[in-house]
Amino acid sequence: MREFPSKYKGESSESIGFLFIRVYNIWHREIKKQLREINLTHPQFVVLTTLGYLSKNDGDINQALIAKESDMDVMTVSSIVKKLEQSNLIVRSTSKKDPRANTISLTKSGQDMLEVTVPLVERIDEVFFSSLGVEEDFFRKQLISLSNFDFRSMEENHE
Repeated sequence: MREFPSKYKGESSESIGFLFIRVYNIWHREIKKQLREINLTHPQFVVLTTLGYLSKNDGDINQALIAKESDMDVMTVSSIVKKLEQSNLIVRSTSKKDPRANTISLTKSGQDMLEVTVPLVERIDEVFFSSLGVEEDFFRKQLISLSNFDFRSMEENHE
C-alpha cells in the first residue's frame, strides 16, 4: 500500500483547505435545497442578487460588471443571464450610453424573486453562522481578508 502524500495523513481535520470545503459544502447544501424549491440555482441567485445590488445606482449594468462584482467567469454569467432572461426574471436592452452594448435589468418578476430569495438566504446565513457566537464578526473580517488575497501577486514576489 502506498503512503498518502499529505502532511496531514494522520488527521485530515488539521488541513484548513479540507475543513473549509467541508464547511462550505454543509452551508451550500442547504442553500441549494432551499433555492431548488423555488426553481432557482445558487449561481442564478448570485447573478440575480448581484444585478439587484448593482441596480441601486441606476447605471448601465452589463454581464462583465456582474461577473466582476460576483467574481464569476464572464462566460458562466452569460449562460446564466440567458436562463434568467428565458425565465422572465431579467431583460436585456440596448445601452443608452453605447448602442453597441446591452444592459441588463430586473423585471418585476425578478424583483419579486429577490424579495423572496434574499431574506431566505440571509436567514440560512444567520442560522448557520450564529453557531460561531461571539466569533462571528471576527470570522467575517477573516473572510474579507481572504477575499482580497491574490495568488498572482504572491507568484510575482517569488519570481
